[in-house]
Amino acid sequence: MNDASPEAEGSLRLTLYTRTDTSFSGVIELGPPAHGTGGAYLWHEGSELRISSVAATGGDTIFWMSKLTDEGLGGKFEVTGGPRAGQGGTWRAHLTKGPPATPATLRLPNGRPRAPLSALWPIVLVLAIGLGLTRWVRRAPKRVAGDVATAPAVRLRFDIEPGVSGWLAFFVVAQAIGIIVALTGFSKARNEYTTSIGLGSLVIGMQPLLVLEMTLHVLLPLVAATGIVLVVRRSRYAPRFWFGWLLFSGAYLTVDAVAAQHARSILSGVLGASYDAATANFTSLLISMARGAVASVVWALYWARSERVRVTFGAAALDRTALPLPVMSPSAIDSPAPGRRRRIVVRTIGATVGVIVVLFFIGLWQTRVTAYSVPAGSDIRTTVAGQWTWTTDTEGCANAHTIAFSDDGTVMTIVQPSRTISSTDVTTTYDIKLATQSMIRGAIRGETRLDKDSKPVVWDLVLVGPNTYRWRRNDWTTAWGYTPSIVRCPDATPNGTRSR
Repeated sequence: MNDASPEAEGSLRLTLYTRTDTSFSGVIELGPPAHGTGGAYLWHEGSELRISSVAATGGDTIFWMSKLTDEGLGGKFEVTGGPRAGQGGTWRAHLTKGPPATPATLRLPNGRPRAPLSALWPIVLVLAIGLGLTRWVRRAPKRVAGDVATAPAVRLRFDIEPGVSGWLAFFVVAQAIGIIVALTGFSKARNEYTTSIGLGSLVIGMQPLLVLEMTLHVLLPLVAATGIVLVVRRSRYAPRFWFGWLLFSGAYLTVDAVAAQHARSILSGVLGASYDAATANFTSLLISMARGAVASVVWALYWARSERVRVTFGAAALDRTALPLPVMSPSAIDSPAPGRRRRIVVRTIGATVGVIVVLFFIGLWQTRVTAYSVPAGSDIRTTVAGQWTWTTDTEGCANAHTIAFSDDGTVMTIVQPSRTISSTDVTTTYDIKLATQSMIRGAIRGETRLDKDSKPVVWDLVLVGPNTYRWRRNDWTTAWGYTPSIVRCPDATPNGTRSR
């Protein structure tokens, strides 16, 4: 509750996800009408708990004080820095889960963070999928007389000798390299898991995702080694083993990329510049996941369609049953072999998955923004000036913000009605660095977020229509790296508003 507007009571959630022997670290999230969500640092001073938090946006530094209790916290807060410096009020919170923020908790052994039991269900899911795939692999048909692997006429037709060579040899070598990479990177993956599992409590579904990632990182060397042994021994199980694993890998990488992007967007809004700087290489990670998903589907299709696979492991390795394939004249081999129908179905499924993945990335590509240019001779500032609202804001134009420009056009101000602990409207001032027919580039005065070169980020207001714009930050490099759309309020028309 803010002293300046005691009738407007906000909400607060404090999440502590790491600790030392003297302090806690976490995030404090403030709900409407209060704002100031950001990282929090907690320590004890005498009989009181002290909390210092810095808002991810706006940069407000807030100092919270509480008399210690086991089940509740509360006391006074004061904004000591930022646009709302000098404001203050009272707060209270009660414990919902986990140990309390007391000195006794700090004295407990500080082992590695562990995922809660509710986040361990991906392990059960992986085991269930593994059992299902194992049953399917073990039903691979046995070699029979006249199989394509031993039919001279077919070998002459394909002009391929059975054995691990060509693309099959390349695949085996790639998997062997993958085992080495997974083993050498295990320590790094484990450290990333332990440092992220506590942070994952801030985002619904992030902790199970981390458990799934770590489970598969542990299983990858074992699975790849098993598959290589099957290939080298020319086991009839090899085609089904690799086909199933590769399709599962493609699906997992696609889901992982989408979920990771969602989690990052939420954490970026909560933690701000510090988190953005720590995950500056996230775009390259997404690209790597996308490449891995596409490669998995392509190799799955290889195992379903490759002539060398059929020659080496059996004509019906991906079919339910195998029937003898009589040695015929080359002309007779043109007709479909018995038991081929199921293999065709498997190939169709693989091709369908591949098409879905391709369409997914085409959709991402199409979501990139096409800029709109104001007519020649027009000033983009005249078009942009006025009242706007986010398409994601349920209040619509009832919560509209106003854009205005200085007389000389070098300064842009955006005034947003207060939905924070302050009763005063929030004004953001931009120094305009560049203005074109479709874009205004501005630097926020007092910007605290940094790009990869440790410089304050710069924002581009990009028109995508005469009544629509989107924001883009200078270090968002992907083609779809824009905010949701902001649209003009129906009763607000471009009027060239100027302000000093």
